[in-house]
Amino acid sequence: MSKKENTKSLVHFVGIAEFDEDTGTVMRGVYPSKPNLGDYTLDFFAELAVPEGGHLHETDTSFMIAKIDDEFLYGMAFFRKIPDSTMKRGTRQASCIVVARHPHYDQFQSFLEAGVTRFLDRGIKDPDLLQTLYETLNETAEKSSLSLWGKNYLPTFHTLKEDEFGDTSLTRLVQLFGTDTMILWYALLRQERIFFSGISAKEIGNCCLACPLLVAPITGFTNIICPHLPLILFQTKVDTYTNKETNIVGVLNMLFEGKEQLYDVLATFRTAIYIIHRKGVKVLGHDKQFMKSVINGINDRKSEQWVRDQFRNYTEQFLENLFHNILIEQQKKLLGASSDRPFAKTEMFSRCVKRKTQDSNSSVQKPIAIYNQLISAEAKQKVTLLQQLSSSLQNIADIETVIDADGVATLTKFIQQGNSTERKYAVIALASIAVTMRGQISILSEQVLSLIIEMIKNPSERLNVKTVACQFLHNISSSYIGAKESVDRGVTDVLAQIVCSEGDAYDLNLIGNAAQTLLQINRILPNRSPEYIPSFIKHLSSADISFVQVLLQLLDIWGVDVQSYMTVSKDVATKLAKLSATVSPNILDIPTRHAACITLQATLSQTAGTSSSLLLELIKGGAISYLWQNVQKARHKQSLCADSFDILGILATTHFGAQTILSNDIIKQTIEVVRSSKEIRVLFHSLRFLEIVCQQKILCKNFIDNKGVQTLVSFIQSTITQRMRLLCVPALGALRYLIRFSCERFQDIRKNIIPLKTTFLEYSPDDRRTQELQKMMHFVLYLTKLTDIPMQEEIVMNEFYQTLDRRYWLFDAPQTPRKTVGNVPENLLTLP
Repeated sequence: MSKKENTKSLVHFVGIAEFDEDTGTVMRGVYPSKPNLGDYTLDFFAELAVPEGGHLHETDTSFMIAKIDDEFLYGMAFFRKIPDSTMKRGTRQASCIVVARHPHYDQFQSFLEAGVTRFLDRGIKDPDLLQTLYETLNETAEKSSLSLWGKNYLPTFHTLKEDEFGDTSLTRLVQLFGTDTMILWYALLRQERIFFSGISAKEIGNCCLACPLLVAPITGFTNIICPHLPLILFQTKVDTYTNKETNIVGVLNMLFEGKEQLYDVLATFRTAIYIIHRKGVKVLGHDKQFMKSVINGINDRKSEQWVRDQFRNYTEQFLENLFHNILIEQQKKLLGASSDRPFAKTEMFSRCVKRKTQDSNSSVQKPIAIYNQLISAEAKQKVTLLQQLSSSLQNIADIETVIDADGVATLTKFIQQGNSTERKYAVIALASIAVTMRGQISILSEQVLSLIIEMIKNPSERLNVKTVACQFLHNISSSYIGAKESVDRGVTDVLAQIVCSEGDAYDLNLIGNAAQTLLQINRILPNRSPEYIPSFIKHLSSADISFVQVLLQLLDIWGVDVQSYMTVSKDVATKLAKLSATVSPNILDIPTRHAACITLQATLSQTAGTSSSLLLELIKGGAISYLWQNVQKARHKQSLCADSFDILGILATTHFGAQTILSNDIIKQTIEVVRSSKEIRVLFHSLRFLEIVCQQKILCKNFIDNKGVQTLVSFIQSTITQRMRLLCVPALGALRYLIRFSCERFQDIRKNIIPLKTTFLEYSPDDRRTQELQKMMHFVLYLTKLTDIPMQEEIVMNEFYQTLDRRYWLFDAPQTPRKTVGNVPENLLTLP
C-alpha cells in the first residue's frame, strides 16, 4: 500500500442511491467498493440520501452524521427528480452522496449536483463516475482550482471550529422562528430533546446544524445531532438518537409530531411555524428585546457572522452571570441550581469555565473606547473617530454600552452642528443604534427624528447623507412605536416625495431605500396617500424589478387595483401549472394539486411578511380559482381542502386577494361549508379562513350580509357541548375580530350575538381547556356590551395560546396573520 493510501483522505466514500418503485431506496454503487461502515449499512446511508417526500421537490439536500471507530463522519447527499414516462410514478429519483471526515458541506454541493445529473443521464454503467468523483473531491482540499467533467471549480476551505458545519445559516433559523428561537436557546442549555419537523431535508438539516451556534462558545453537540431521521430507520439498531436524554433531530414524516414521548421541544415549519415546549418554557422579556434587535439587524442586511456574534455575546454574558450567581429570577428557575435542569452542574459548563473564549484576548478597540475618545477629541480628529465609531457599532452589547454613556445625545449634536461628513457618520452610527430596541427608544426620546426629516428635506444636503438618513428611517420604523412616531412626524410624506422624484433629483439607490422604508411602515400602520398614487404607477415602468415589486405591494396596501400592472414570472407560472393540474377537463389531478399545495404553503409560511409580491403574482395567475376548485370538487380529500383554505387565508391578506375572493363569492360559499360539512379538518380550516376574513375590513361587510354572524353563533351553540367543541375557538376568534373591524355594523353584529349570552350562562366547563373557551366567549359578549364584567384581552389571548400549545396560529399584529395554521391533529380538537 502506498504512502498516499495510508494517509486518511478527506472523503471516506461516495455513492449513488436511487428510489426503486419495486424495492424502495437502494444504493446503486459506492466507491471505494467496500468502505468501513462500522455498525452501519449501505442501506442506512441510502435511506438518508433519498429524503421522504421526495415527490414534492425537484431537488433537495440531506445531511448526516455518523460515528465509526470513534471518528465522526459527515455525509451530504444531493437529490434530484426528473420526469420519466417509463416509470410507474412518472419520475426517477436519485441522490449522489459523499461521506467525508470534515463537514465542508459548502464545498461538496456543486460536485454532488454534477454527479447525480451524470448518473441520471448515463446510469451507473458509467465505469468512471464514482471513482472520478471520489478522486476529485479528495483533491479539493489540496488544489485551489480543478475540473470535473468539463466544468471548472474553485474550492475554498474555511477553518471550522467544534460544532460548526459548512453551508449552515443561523440567520435562516432565526428568520424561521423569530423571537421563539430563544426557546431553542433554553432547550440547548437545559440539554433537552429537540425535534425539527418540515418538508425539506435541507431546511430541517440546516436547523439541526445551526442550532449549536445559538449557544456558542458552549460546545459538545455534534454527538447528538441527527439532521435527518427517516421513519423507516426509527428505532432500528442504527437509530442512536431518539433513545438519548438529549438530542437534536430533523424529521420529514409528520407522524413524528404525534410521538410526544420522543421530544421535549417540537419546532415545526410545515404549513405553520411554531415551537412547542412540553414543559412550558417561555421566552422572557429581556430575551424578546434581544431577539427583536437581532431580527432588526437581519432586516438591516447584517451578515451571518454578525448574527452568530450576537448569540455568542449573549451566551457569554449568561455564563458570566451564572459564574457570579447573578442570574435574573426567571433564568434561575429554568437553569439555576434549584431548577430541574441546572446548567452549572453539566460537563458543558465545566469546559466553559476552563476555556477562555475566543474574543477574551481580542486587540480590537471597543466602540465605547472610541466613543470616549470622541467626546474629548480635538475638532480635526472627530471625523476619523466618528467614522471608526460608525463602523465598529455592530454587536448589540457594544451598542447598548454606548447608549448607556449618553451616546445618542452626543451623536445628535453632530447632526445639529457638524459638517456634512460628520453628519453622515453620525447618522450611520445612529442607524446602527436604531437596530436595537433600547436604541430606538433612546433615539425617539432625543427628538432625533425631526432632525433627520429636515436633513432629507434640505435641498442643499448631500445625496450620500440623504441616503444614509433613509437607512436610519428604515431601522427606526421597524417596530410599532417607531412606525407610529414616523407616521405622526410626517415621515411617510417625505419618503413618498423621494419615491416620486424625477430628473436631477432622481437617484435609484435613494428612492429604493425610501420605497422599502415606506412599505415597512405601511405594513405595520397602513397610511394611504392617494396624491402619490399616479407617480407610483408611472414608476412601475422602471427596469429595476425589485423596486417595482415594492411599489406594487405598496399600491396593493393602499387599495389600488394592481392586476393590470402585473406579470407572472416563470417560476410562479410553474407553481400555478401544478396547482391547476387536471387529468381531463373536468377531473382534477388531486395528487399533483395536493403536492403543489403542500410545497406552496411551506414556502408562504417560511417567508411570512416578505412574500407579498409572490402572493400578488399567484392571485394574478388564478391561484384563488384553482384553490376553490379543490374545495368544491375534492371535498372527500380533507387534507387537500384544509391546505387550500389555509392558502386562501394567506392570499386574503392582500387587497388584490380580498377583491378576488369577493368576485368569486367565496365567503358566502365558505359559510355554507360551515353549515353543512361534517368533516373535522374541513370545518376547522374553513373557520380559520373566516377568522382571517373577519380581520379584513374590505371583507367584513360581505361576511355580515351573508349571515355569517348567525352561522357562527349557531355553530358555537351546537358544538360547544360536543366532543369537538374546540372548533369553537376560530369561530369565536372570527366574531372577536369582526366586532373590532366593523364598528359601523356594531348594532347588526350585537343583535345576532345576543343568543350567545344564553349559551354562555348555561355552559358549565369541566376542564381547563373548556374554561378558557368560556373566557373567550365571555370576552366576545363583553365587546358587544352584553355583559358588564370587563376582561383584559391580552390576558385572555395569552391564556389561549398556552392552552392550545400554540398549535393554531401566532399574530404579530391584530390585522395581519403572521403564520397560517397547518394540519392540526384530529386528537387536538377532540376532548374526552
